[in-house]
Order: sequence, then structure tokens, then C-alpha cells
Amino acid sequence: MGEKTDAGYVGTARAYIVWARGNGIVGKNGVVPIPTARDLIYYGAHHINRGNTPGYVNGIMSALAHVYETRTGCNPTLDDRGEFDRLLARFLLGAAKKHSKLKATRLPLTVPLAYKLVDVIAHANPKLRPGDVVAYVSAILNAVFGMLRTGEFTAERTKFFDPDKTLVLDDVDIQFDAVVYNVRHAKTDKFRQTQDVTVCRTGHRLCPVAALEHWLKVRTGPSNEPIYKLLDGTYVTRARLSTVIRNSLAAVGMPADRFNTYSCRSGGAISASAAGCGEDILKTLGRWKSSAYMAYVQHTKRSTIQGLMTRMALIDDEAISNKDHQAHARRFDI
Repeated sequence: MGEKTDAGYVGTARAYIVWARGNGIVGKNGVVPIPTARDLIYYGAHHINRGNTPGYVNGIMSALAHVYETRTGCNPTLDDRGEFDRLLARFLLGAAKKHSKLKATRLPLTVPLAYKLVDVIAHANPKLRPGDVVAYVSAILNAVFGMLRTGEFTAERTKFFDPDKTLVLDDVDIQFDAVVYNVRHAKTDKFRQTQDVTVCRTGHRLCPVAALEHWLKVRTGPSNEPIYKLLDGTYVTRARLSTVIRNSLAAVGMPADRFNTYSCRSGGAISASAAGCGEDILKTLGRWKSSAYMAYVQHTKRSTIQGLMTRMALIDDEAISNKDHQAHARRFDI
């Protein structure tokens, strides 16, 4: 096992211990004991309720199993017979099934809805510092217009990130007419090579590039840490972003439980379709699986991207038809 993986597993175990202490799971000597299967189920449910996926929770269980087995000789995910605990297995299976159903009914965060959302972030999330509000506005707008995957610009945990997966400030190149993100760990590239994602200026009051520039004037910290390092030194995570999005959508009267962080990516694709984007260009910009998209990505003109994003910035709810939703749902392997 590599050093980074081992360090990540240890960080996961420490996060569990902090959670356990906060929930009174301590022994008589004040030490957090080796977790039981029931403890792991509660911890898994905690993460599911925060918006993390079953796959993420499975990763946590694997990390805890490895750390405790190597440190104590006891694997908390196994029962007395050395088999995977049945209750824990049923929980993980149930979470996966529920997630699958939610995935089928989740709604997209289109450009018009994103504008409504960012206008109420501060009001809907009163615990956020003013500077951190700027960070979330930038993250959401760039995720929608750039059709970014959440794992590309959020950290795994509030105090830990993988530099091979999470965009850091050094990966950002702000140019005259756009910002270019150098994504190091592209999901659709089996060789895990870097890909450039371009987000152009739109001229709208809620331009994603202008929002990023505003955030970078507020941001502190080194350039080799995540773009969205908040003012208290912690990072924006998938769970934190999900909470902010859902609180804000609830404030504008939307069914918040039907949205998650992926809604930004799907909403960007649907908005692009409504703005007249063709299927080939859409697959190129969104980096969806396709036998052809890598051939297009190097040859898509900046002016084409900028024209599209300018049109995206101007669409309204009425411009988005069922056809745009159906095209996204039917044709793209996400």
C-alpha cells in the first residue's frame, strides 16, 4: 500500500474517533474502543445523511477495517466467524438501493436555478462567514458552467485532500477571456492523464470566472492546497457543498431533498443543450464517455465555448424543455 493511501486510511480512522467521542462512544477509561458493526452502521448513516454516496461509505469501511486490523489485529467489519457482518452488509446494500432510486429522481441545478440559489446562500446558511459564501458561489457557478465532477474540486475531508484528485490553486490558469482548470485525475480517462477544462467569461453579473476571481482575492493559504480552502483553514467537501446547496434551494421553495452535488453537472449539461449546444460538443465539454470526445477536445475553438456559455448565461426556465432533459438522461453515460 502506498504512503498516500495509508495516510488517508489513518486520517479516516481519526475522523471516526472524533465522531465517536462526540457521540459518547467511549470506554470507561475515556478511550474510543474498537468499533462494533452497529457503531459502523451509525457512522455510515451519519455520512449518508450528510450527502455522501454509498461508494464513499464503502471506502470508509475499507479504511477502518484496514487500520484496525493492522493496528489491533481485529477487523470490525467481520463477525465472530470471520465473515462480513450481516447487519453491516444489509445496511450498505440498503443504502446503495436507496441511492439508486434517489439518483433516478434527482433534479438538475440549471443555470436559472443556480442564479436563484447563489443569491440566497448567505441568508439560507447563516453560519457561513461572508468570505466562505464567496467560495461557495464560485464553486457552484463553475461546477454548473464547467460541468465539473464534484470530486474534482472538493476535498475528501475537511482537513485532508489528495493532490492527485483535488484541484489546487496551481491547477488554475485565469486568462483574459476564461479560466482553464488542469484536471489531473479524469474519471473517463483510463490512463488518468490530465485534461484541461475551460470555463469562459459570460458578461453576466453572476459570471463564473468573475466569481472565481472574487474568491481568489479573499482566499488565503498556499497555492498547492485546494482552490476552495475556507478562511478557517478547512476545505470544502462534497458533504459541505451538498448542505449549502440544499439549504439554499429550500429557501427558494425547491424540493431540496431531490438535489445533490451532481445536480450541478447535470444542470450544466441541460442548460448547454437549451442554449443550442450539439451532442458532440456537449460530450466534449462535459467529458462524458464517448469514443469520439477525446478527438474533439483539442480542437474545440475557444470562441465556440465562449459563445455557448454566453448563451447559457442568458437562458431562463422557459427555455429549458423536456427535450433537453431527455437528451441528457438518454444519451450520456455519466
